[in-house]
Amino acid sequence: MPDSTKEAKIPPLFPKGYWDRPEKFKDIGDADASAIYLEVGMTTSAWESAEGALTFLFLIFSECETTNSYNAIRRAFGSIESSGGRRRAMEAAAEIYFGPSWSAPVVKRRFKELMTAFEDASRRRDDIAHGIATAIKIDNKSYGAFLFPPSYNTQRTYPYFINAPGVRAYMAEKFRYTAEDIRGFRLKFSELTEKTVKYVPKIKKIERVPAMLWGAALKSQGQSDDAIADFCKRNGLTLEDLYP
Repeated sequence: MPDSTKEAKIPPLFPKGYWDRPEKFKDIGDADASAIYLEVGMTTSAWESAEGALTFLFLIFSECETTNSYNAIRRAFGSIESSGGRRRAMEAAAEIYFGPSWSAPVVKRRFKELMTAFEDASRRRDDIAHGIATAIKIDNKSYGAFLFPPSYNTQRTYPYFINAPGVRAYMAEKFRYTAEDIRGFRLKFSELTEKTVKYVPKIKKIERVPAMLWGAALKSQGQSDDAIADFCKRNGLTLEDLYP
């Protein structure tokens, strides 16, 4: 059985600042708002796919064995309206699912990284889902269309206008997205979905230990590449699944 107490050196799931807003916003927006409307729809759909992958992960943690239990737990999880509440439910279920392996730093770290990614990404989803697309014209000069936060949203606006030239004049919004900016977040949401899906086989339990702990253990035991490949085949895994 793998020694689950050893810390492994693994790269972060996402680089620092990955879910931040752009450091610099564009001064010229889209020709009209239609491209923004399209990207908002596609991006919010991409986010729901990520949420769907998270729900499937919760079902794995719950170890559903029948169709009725699967449906009951899926609907119970879906009844938690806040994303923060769903993440807390995920952690409570994960602790039971992993059992003694929950004490393995790499197991807990990878799970928490995934939950943190969903928390950070959800803020960008809220930017996009609750934004307003509008074209800007100042002193008879057109600056194109952007997605802005609504002026009543305290968290996403400054209390006073920004004293700046061009498109930034007379504005208190903390962001202005073009269709290209929104598309960038859509691709990131899709990446989040992909990483969540790839996480599932890594937590498959073999002799009550998640697959992600077996790679280093088999290597430390001096197992040959062929033996490790056979181990993967017998357990329906890939070599990648044996590592965090």
